[in-house]
Amino acid sequence: MRSITILLSTIIFLLTLSSCDKDDTGLPTDNQVQGDQECPEEDELAGLALELIQVTDSCILTIDQNDQLTDGVVIRSDSEYEQLLNTVFSGIEDCVITPVDFGQYSMLAVLTGGSGCSRTYRREVLEQQEEDLIECRITIRECGGCEPWAQVVHWILVDTLPENQEVLFTTRRESYDE
Repeated sequence: MRSITILLSTIIFLLTLSSCDKDDTGLPTDNQVQGDQECPEEDELAGLALELIQVTDSCILTIDQNDQLTDGVVIRSDSEYEQLLNTVFSGIEDCVITPVDFGQYSMLAVLTGGSGCSRTYRREVLEQQEEDLIECRITIRECGGCEPWAQVVHWILVDTLPENQEVLFTTRRESYDE
């Protein structure tokens, strides 16, 4: 009986060592930045990402259904854009929407959330040639030990993507002590 208790204790201990850290939100904290590194003060746009747009500045949108945006969406036409906005936001009919030239651009949209006293974001769109896909990687840089949770929709313009282009959306979190 004693050997079973020791074996179970060892397994639990090893599982604890190999699991990732989680905060109160239940999401993994990918990287606790150590040392005296300061939290980056500016957002960044990198790789194939051309521009970050604000879909509307005429009203505040309420997210009704965020599963679609949480997984990430590739938008290639005005009709897809309009359909997504009508699906995920309430009150959109009263908003002035930022037009996008889908003959020149595709849009990548993804909803992320993070905590901290403040947050900055690194938005990268990378070509992964060995897997023949595009990766849209959002790094949330959480600054300070505050607890407020904030969600942001990232609307990223890229050069037009082919219809069959696979896009992988990934999110990382970095926590900085300030």
